[in-house]
Amino acid sequence: AIPKNETLALLYHFQTLLLSGFAIGLGIIAFLVWIIVLRIVTPLRSLSDTAKRIAMTGDYRQTVPETGNDEVGMMAKTFNALMSTTRLSMERIELLGKTQAALRSKSSFLSAMSHELRTPLGSILSLTQYLMTQPQTPEPMHETLGKIENSAHHLLGVINNVLDLAKAESGKMEPHISQCDPIALIEGALEL
Repeated sequence: AIPKNETLALLYHFQTLLLSGFAIGLGIIAFLVWIIVLRIVTPLRSLSDTAKRIAMTGDYRQTVPETGNDEVGMMAKTFNALMSTTRLSMERIELLGKTQAALRSKSSFLSAMSHELRTPLGSILSLTQYLMTQPQTPEPMHETLGKIENSAHHLLGVINNVLDLAKAESGKMEPHISQCDPIALIEGALEL
């Protein structure tokens, strides 16, 4: 049998080795936890905090730091790319809204302007036609009145085309195909 003192010394030595191994194991575990926190938890917390800030503020310009090429780094890169794409989409939507408002304003202006021009033009046409039918109108004035009438009809056609464009842009007009004589069209334009 082993003497009692030796047994106690052996147990004390074994206990010291066991506690030292346990302390070293705890140190290694603490070091691994620290690495995990630095490489995984901190970047994920940053990603989560940034996502919350974006949700509260609507500011899609915010990004997260891209930390390496591991899964967390790739997630950060993907998140930043998503925010960039979302920001660009929001800017496009805003620009589209402004463009549509500008088009509505333009169509409204063209429609109002065309109607304002039609009224005096109708008066010019009526007066010209009246003067052409009067027997006391001298013959040389008939030619001038004819040119005025042709110009007024041409201007009325332009105004009607502008109104048609405004209707087409607002979706209130159905297009239809018709034949035209380009030579007569050009000759009419040259007579103006």
